[in-house]
Amino acid sequence: MRITLLHNPGAGEGQDRGEKLIRKIRKAGYEVAAHSGHEVDYEAALADPGDLVVVAGGDGTVGRAARALVGRGAPIAVLPSGTANNLAKSLGIVGLEDDLIAGWKRDVRVRVDVGEVEGPWGRKLFLEGVGAGLLPALMRYAAQHQEKAEQIEEGQGLGGFAEVLEEMTAASAPSPWRLVLDGEPVEGDFLLWEALNLRYIGPNLVLAPHADPGDGLLDVALVRAEEREALQSLLAQRARGGAPAGALTVRQARVVEVRAMGAQIHIDDRLYPEAPPEPGDAPGSVHTLRIGLLPGAVEFLLPR
Repeated sequence: MRITLLHNPGAGEGQDRGEKLIRKIRKAGYEVAAHSGHEVDYEAALADPGDLVVVAGGDGTVGRAARALVGRGAPIAVLPSGTANNLAKSLGIVGLEDDLIAGWKRDVRVRVDVGEVEGPWGRKLFLEGVGAGLLPALMRYAAQHQEKAEQIEEGQGLGGFAEVLEEMTAASAPSPWRLVLDGEPVEGDFLLWEALNLRYIGPNLVLAPHADPGDGLLDVALVRAEEREALQSLLAQRARGGAPAGALTVRQARVVEVRAMGAQIHIDDRLYPEAPPEPGDAPGSVHTLRIGLLPGAVEFLLPR
């Protein structure tokens, strides 16, 4: 069996991680063509993906590989080594690296949906989710306070970011949004909304506990101002190291349309537009986002 290995040299064991993985995979009886996650052109590397694509890294590396593999047929095996590993946790890909490699010959192939967003930035694909409000605010915080964010990650882990998000929730004002879920309008002032493909998002938050990435449906989490305390409770539990499922409002839909006016959204781990509006800026133009799914667009190997 011929394997294409994509690895992130910044994750796990550092620069020698790729060499160690190649030795392990060859020892298990596979041919390997390896590419570093920091340098690789994913489209070119996966033009001939072989029999299996192995991704060793976090959600960003897995997401880039999956987006490049839409329509190409080769399954993906994940060796999670990122910070959050939301996709691996949502799919149940957990365990020791050696055990995961040994299991590839008997793992099951499962089709997973890939999300797509059409908007003023063109067509974007995603695996985790799309949303606005508090999660983009947390992403801006991490980008603007990189040293502090590194200290939080090293000292408190993902629970530390949940604590920051809890503080933001207490101080944030809701914003008006209009969403249309399969033709049904949902309007109001929201602290956040998230159209989710996975169970986990951000710092391992479970906003939609029943999200199934293979059911062809988006799980839309909606947190209005009156649900602030429920969200704070979920975040407080997450900050203490748990992964609770809070009692938030979640609706399902195949297609979600959103009217946005100059607001920043996230698509997986990227912000659009890249720079948020400054205080006092004139409102941006009104535009519509269309969020849907490509059902079963990629395949993953999952442990039996």
